[in-house]
Amino acid sequence: MDPYLALKKEADLLGLPKHFKTDLTEHDKRCIRHEECPDVFGWVIYECGTHFIDPYANGKENGLPVPMISVFREVLKTCFGENRHCYVWDGRALLKMKDADHMLDYLEEARDENF
Repeated sequence: MDPYLALKKEADLLGLPKHFKTDLTEHDKRCIRHEECPDVFGWVIYECGTHFIDPYANGKENGLPVPMISVFREVLKTCFGENRHCYVWDGRALLKMKDADHMLDYLEEARDENF
C-alpha cells in the first residue's frame, strides 16, 4: 500500500485533523513523495495537525545537532495532550502504537539497525 494513502485513510477514519489539515495533505504528502523519504517513519495525528518523524533527521538543541527522535520525545511529553494517535510506517503498513514512547522506541531501533 502507498504510505500516503494509508495515512489519509487513517485520518479519515479518525476524523482528524480538525485544524491545519494541510499538515497531512501538503506537508506529509510532500515528505512521503520525496525521493529521500525513509522506509520507516513515525506519524502523529491530533486535532490541530500532524507530525511526520524521520528517524534519521537531526534537529538542534542549544545550537548542536540532536536526533529528531530526542526532540520529539521531549515535545510529546508536554504537547498535544492525550488526544493524539501515534503510528509507524514500517515500510509495508501503518502500525498503531500504544503511545508516543513506543513509537519513538520503535523508530530508534529501526534507525540503529540501519546505521
